[in-house]
Amino acid sequence: SLQVTLTKPEDIENLESLLFQKIQQEPENPVYIELLIWANLQTKNFSSAFIQARALDRRMLKGGVPLMDIGKMALANKDYKTADKVFGYLVHTYATSNISVQAELWQITNKEEEVKNTYPVNKEALLQLTKLYIKFIKRHPKNPLAYKANLQLALMQGYYLNEKEKAIESLQKLIENPRVNSQLKSEAKLTLADIYLLNEEPWESTLLYAQVDKTMKETPLGYTAKLKRAKLAYYQGEFELAQAILDILKLATSREISNDALDLSIFIKENTLFDSTHAALKTYASIELLLYQHKNTQVLSSIDTVINYFKGQSLEDNFMLLKATELKKSGKFEEAAISYGQIVKNFPVGILADKALFLQADIFQSYLNQPDKAQELYVRLLKEYPGSVYVAESRKQFRILRGDFEPTS
Repeated sequence: SLQVTLTKPEDIENLESLLFQKIQQEPENPVYIELLIWANLQTKNFSSAFIQARALDRRMLKGGVPLMDIGKMALANKDYKTADKVFGYLVHTYATSNISVQAELWQITNKEEEVKNTYPVNKEALLQLTKLYIKFIKRHPKNPLAYKANLQLALMQGYYLNEKEKAIESLQKLIENPRVNSQLKSEAKLTLADIYLLNEEPWESTLLYAQVDKTMKETPLGYTAKLKRAKLAYYQGEFELAQAILDILKLATSREISNDALDLSIFIKENTLFDSTHAALKTYASIELLLYQHKNTQVLSSIDTVINYFKGQSLEDNFMLLKATELKKSGKFEEAAISYGQIVKNFPVGILADKALFLQADIFQSYLNQPDKAQELYVRLLKEYPGSVYVAESRKQFRILRGDFEPTS
């Protein structure tokens, strides 16, 4: 396959240039356009993929389905601007079909993800999003997607707007509604369990995770419930129980779930092997729980003490990464950039060095308006950590800063 043949990013970039020429020579041949869309997706150039897929959609009357996939991929890769344009195009172009309703909800979801991932999180923007969800539910009351919108609204209210009681009530109504299918009811139970954990009621969470694990056995949702049970045991310092659940999950058919299970399992093993008291890992897990429960100020006020206490131990760079990330979420971008830099400097061959370098570059690009510094750090990552999972995204961001990508119109 092409994926195997074109092993280097430069190969795909050369293919893109060649395909552009071919399309200009034979504009009526859809094969070259489809190949270019594929190449664009490999380089994460979603804006170009959208332009080509939109042209193909108009010409071949594809019903918008390939475009929906591109929109979801752009969203998953945090290219919110392109995702918004894709979903907006589908809403207006297919106004009388169900794909328009789907795209409308995805467009709201995309806006929510952008707000949640722009720091510090803007509460006013979240309140505007609640209005969009309510408007969507009123506009499509008989569409099953209205229930999905209700679920997403409840999660946002409970997790980000501190309206936990309102969220709990809304989710319980969804669970009790006979018109809601079993899949969505189970999703609502998982969301409710997450809100209970946020509300410091872990026993309620455990019961709900177990229910979904039982009723949705051998399905992605069932595996998600099991993973959440393992994560809760981990938060509570019950590492043996967490490992027992994770060992089952590592065999899960869902690659994403099995990878998450494997990552947590390895993390627990590595940090309990030579420490019989598990003191560092228990502290780290409890801090992660505090962050999940939005006790960020409490964590930031004590994190330096924790880092000094566990200095020289295997989790030192993990504690430093937590600190840097919380500084970023709090809007302290200069301090966060310094903290990420310290991880790269102190642990250049550590497992988190490439991640810290990538996140440092992102801060200079997205928050500190220093594109030259960001480019320098992306190049450093590409040179010093060629095997990193952040290589593809670093290359893409470097190309954006260099001006390689055409803006979407």
